[in-house]
Amino acid sequence: MIHNVKLCWLLCFLLSYSCEENNVSQSITVGENEIVGPGPFNSNRLFIKHGLQLLCWVGNENLDVERVDVAYYKINNNDWKLSRFKGATFFVGPTLFNKEFILNDFPETQWSMAKAPYGKHLTGGPIDYEFKNGFLQEEQLMALSRLTSLCIGDEEDYTPDLVKWTRDWFSVSRKHYPDVLLHNNQFGYGGQWNVEQLRGYVRTAKPDLLTYDAYYFLPIGEKIDYYRGAKAMAEDLMMYRNVALEGYDGTGTAPIAFGQYTQGYKQDGAYEISESELRLYYSLTWTFGGKWLNWFRWLQGNNDNGITTPTSWAMLLKDGIPGQPTKYMDWTAQANKESLAIGEHLVRLQTTNVSFKGGSEELTNGKPKNVNHWNPDNGQLLETLEATCNKRDFIGKSGDLYIGSFEIIPDHKNGDPNFFDSSEAEYFMITNALTTNHNEFSAELSQIVRFSIKKNLTTGKGIYIVNRVNGFENKIKGEPLGDRVYFEIEINGGDYAFFVLK
Repeated sequence: MIHNVKLCWLLCFLLSYSCEENNVSQSITVGENEIVGPGPFNSNRLFIKHGLQLLCWVGNENLDVERVDVAYYKINNNDWKLSRFKGATFFVGPTLFNKEFILNDFPETQWSMAKAPYGKHLTGGPIDYEFKNGFLQEEQLMALSRLTSLCIGDEEDYTPDLVKWTRDWFSVSRKHYPDVLLHNNQFGYGGQWNVEQLRGYVRTAKPDLLTYDAYYFLPIGEKIDYYRGAKAMAEDLMMYRNVALEGYDGTGTAPIAFGQYTQGYKQDGAYEISESELRLYYSLTWTFGGKWLNWFRWLQGNNDNGITTPTSWAMLLKDGIPGQPTKYMDWTAQANKESLAIGEHLVRLQTTNVSFKGGSEELTNGKPKNVNHWNPDNGQLLETLEATCNKRDFIGKSGDLYIGSFEIIPDHKNGDPNFFDSSEAEYFMITNALTTNHNEFSAELSQIVRFSIKKNLTTGKGIYIVNRVNGFENKIKGEPLGDRVYFEIEINGGDYAFFVLK
């Protein structure tokens, strides 16, 4: 009898431990406060609810007398509309909100918070009052339905205490604001946190997504490195992608989401990125399976007594002056518009594979150390793949390609498979990673990408391209040759094309 009681007790313990270790919507108690974990596949649920995230750091309209270094300005309504950002990220504390902007000027715009809860780096966890009542203020709660993400802290160095603090703030947020994506953020360039630290954070704090910031096109010392971009960006993305795919228990059965920041400033006017370099942030993030981009940041000259002070750091506005949009505004608005057109697809798909095909010696940026070479047997549908530059500066040469594959998230993982007209559709994306600062426009770096698929895989099916104007899937014509069908597409430098076999 005693043996049976012990056996029963041991079985219950193991089952409860297993539930805690896996992503089950159970709560545990630490001290007197309930620690609320995420529900199953919470990341999928929230991205489908809120859509692809295209955010931008935005300042406040009133000067915070305690922090004279931060941004304070009023955004021109037409400028914001022109940008096509989906949401604003507020970072000026202690109240991470812009009441006029959200409640009056743009009553449908989403919003988020960086350095939550109060605009500073984390130095501790929530107190009892915050556990019981939350931390959002009345005016913030008026727009709670449009609050999509909370970045608890930002760029803190890893410590075990920090992980516990984020876990506890995540718990407060999940209890009081259950429809908000939760994350911390690190800087990239190989990782402010190493892989094991990132894994430990995911296992303990249980964020809904992983994010980092790295700005790949900047002067380095006295030298400007024009070709830093694709290889370095891919290595950072792959690191975060791999940990995100492992999920809370490390098995890969319940992945979470990931994303990165976009370079939205000039280094004191010293380096102006090209269209292909800007495009690369979007293209590689989507190709690797990311679902979150945040533009750092809306740089506008600070408003002092009604006069805007010019700033050479601004990209979207000439010298940061309202009402003077630049080419960067045009490029960014177009990239945002196109991303939103395919965004309903992306949030309902899960990345399954990423590979790299190197270009010619003169143009390759190099293979990322953690991304596999593309080959016909790596499960990405393609039998052959080649690219050739077709513009005058690079005729006969080829740039690097990245290939990403996706599967439809099933219903039991909080997916929305009914969005698609075929449950067996197979999606893939190809990025032309050729970027340079010597050519201003991405069209100058275009490549003709030619790929083939086994003819038997196309029986009763076709290859479609996802239209970046309206999200429709338009069939493209192939060329049968032997046991394969060949397809061609022109992709500009730093840009992507999104396909489906169905």
